[in-house]
Amino acid sequence: MAYAVQDLQPGDIIAVYARGFIGAAISWVINCPYSHIAMVSQGHLVEALATVTRSPLGKYRKSGDLFKVPLTEAQRSQVVTALESKVGQFYGWQMAAEDLLRDVMHIPVFARLNPRALDCSGLAVWALQQAGVTLTYEPVPSPASVVNSPIPIGPRPWNAASTAALNRRSRHAVRHARRAPEPRRCQPPA
Repeated sequence: MAYAVQDLQPGDIIAVYARGFIGAAISWVINCPYSHIAMVSQGHLVEALATVTRSPLGKYRKSGDLFKVPLTEAQRSQVVTALESKVGQFYGWQMAAEDLLRDVMHIPVFARLNPRALDCSGLAVWALQQAGVTLTYEPVPSPASVVNSPIPIGPRPWNAASTAALNRRSRHAVRHARRAPEPRRCQPPA
């Protein structure tokens, strides 16, 4: 469940486990243990909070998982440029409201990815698109669609063996549980 700061490269994704009421609500709506996405830039994380902001690389070291994104050096540079261009921009509350209407209230909303107002997942998807990498074709991506993409390489904590190990709170068991085959869907075990 932890990552090492020295393993991070620009363009990598940090998927953060749900914490607090809002995190739990997001996790419940998208049916995934993650509720937030941050991206590695040059020496810091870039994430969409109230505004798109820079954070220390180790901020989610104990509450997030690292998803490596295979990129060339040129693509990493393009991702960094894209991320840094959004720092200071306001959070895309419109996208979050569209998610609520569509996924919880089942009201059809024809949303589109607006690069002027991005939520955390939209920021990651948009930045990688600027480098020619398409993570998902969903018009409004979520942490589930980001980690379910076949492109990022990382743990799949919804795997039954991993979930059982996490419940036992054993570092040794967690380390070995992650070696089990991993499903592509972000769903809790049956």
